[in-house]
Amino acid sequence: MPSREGRDTDRLAYLDVLRAVAASAVVLEHGLGIYHPGFKEWAARYFTPGQAGVCLFLLISGFIVPVALERGGSNVRFWWRRFWRLFPLYWLSIGLAALYCWSFGWNLHGQPMGDVRMWLVNLTMLQEFVGQPHVLALYWTLTLELMLYLGWSICFGLGLLRRTALLVGIALTAYALLGVAALAKGRAFLLLTALIGMAVQRYTVGRLQGRVLTAAVAGLVFGLCVAVVSAEHKGRFVREFELSSLLTAWAAAYVVFAVAILGRNRWQPGPLVWCGRISYSLYLIHPLVLAFARPAWLPLPVALGATVAASAMIYYLVERPGIDLGSALERRWLRVRAPGRIPQGRSVPA
Repeated sequence: MPSREGRDTDRLAYLDVLRAVAASAVVLEHGLGIYHPGFKEWAARYFTPGQAGVCLFLLISGFIVPVALERGGSNVRFWWRRFWRLFPLYWLSIGLAALYCWSFGWNLHGQPMGDVRMWLVNLTMLQEFVGQPHVLALYWTLTLELMLYLGWSICFGLGLLRRTALLVGIALTAYALLGVAALAKGRAFLLLTALIGMAVQRYTVGRLQGRVLTAAVAGLVFGLCVAVVSAEHKGRFVREFELSSLLTAWAAAYVVFAVAILGRNRWQPGPLVWCGRISYSLYLIHPLVLAFARPAWLPLPVALGATVAASAMIYYLVERPGIDLGSALERRWLRVRAPGRIPQGRSVPA
């Protein structure tokens, strides 16, 4: 679920560090869950690193993707880049999942996987919208990404991306009024988290005043409280997790994000920057590497090392070439202008 646009020279190192932290949290949760089944129950009660990682990924997406859309200047260009950014590696992960099922009896994450229609629909990344299960459970986060991309594209076409305060205000008001409906697996909160990420980016470049950002965060917390109070089942906020587990995970993600933004002009550790660069590969491939590693009786540290190594190889052989091919075809067919750099300083608030 990580997002990036443009050339490597335009990269923001602190965002790569955040991607590395987010992907590592997800990988760690899944690794511990596979090798130490008791960890799942503990995480569901107290703190789930994977949810913290997903929340952090959405903060990052909100921070950078609307900027990429504006910089590209076209919805067609935006979706073209998204396609080449997401789908080559996504299709590879489906192929590797099929290889795993073929090797171990067409069963993955405890579910039968013999439905051909399910596999074909998954190739479109639209499976959740038509009631089909995900080949890999973590694909649900890509559904959130698609929903965000569609929303941002509509807002871009209507000129609303320039009116961040209005956009966030409308979303937060709707969230507070929805109550129980806003609880759907916690996704309303996660979608709004991406809007908070967008508001933070606008603030860092001087396009949003600090008091508006503070009000947006306060509104998100208030809406979350309304949703919690109105929940039918007070013991669990979503089916898999206790309320305390989700709240601590989401709070941790916000704290990590805030620390990174405050320290964005400081030195960033190179290994984490590199890990953030391969984070999409790491995110999509790690369940399969771990699934292959466990029957081979590889210790967890070895399995995690193999996951990083495989993700790096796939990044350089599949993900990066796919992005480069999309850029080459874009220059040839869309006649795109050279993208400008993402602004990092502060200017006069608009």
